[in-house]
Amino acid sequence: MPYSPEEAAWAAGCTRLTAFPVLVPPLLVIVFTFVQKRLITGFGAGAVKA
Repeated sequence: MPYSPEEAAWAAGCTRLTAFPVLVPPLLVIVFTFVQKRLITGFGAGAVKA
C-alpha cells in the first residue's frame, strides 16, 4: 500500500507505463490490418498484381 499521495501517483504512473507496451501491439495489429485492407480494396487487384 502506498504511504503518501506522491507514492500513490508514482505507483499509478508505473502501472500505466507497464500497461502501455502491453496495449500497443494489439493496436498496431488492428491498425495495420485495417490499413492493409483499405489498400487492397482501395487500389484493387491491379496494384497487387503490379
